[in-house]
Amino acid sequence: MDRITDYFDSVFDKVYTTEMSLDQLIENLKKEGLSQGESHFLISRRLRGQYSFGEVRRHIVHVPCWSESLLQNYSIDDEFANFFQNEE
Repeated sequence: MDRITDYFDSVFDKVYTTEMSLDQLIENLKKEGLSQGESHFLISRRLRGQYSFGEVRRHIVHVPCWSESLLQNYSIDDEFANFFQNEE
């Protein structure tokens, strides 16, 4: 576990500056290959005093670099809703 934590911390330290916005940090973490979940965990842990867990989630879900994933999630939600509606 320490190697994983060390890896994520090194990625965070590589891309984070205090002048950047949360959206820019998320974009930089994505460019480094981190997933939404990994970014959420890392930002929540490293910037705990600045952002709540919910704030980080809202930013990650709606930041432009993840917009395609958001659209896919909405599409999947619609498919489930249609499926269950047709089953009734």
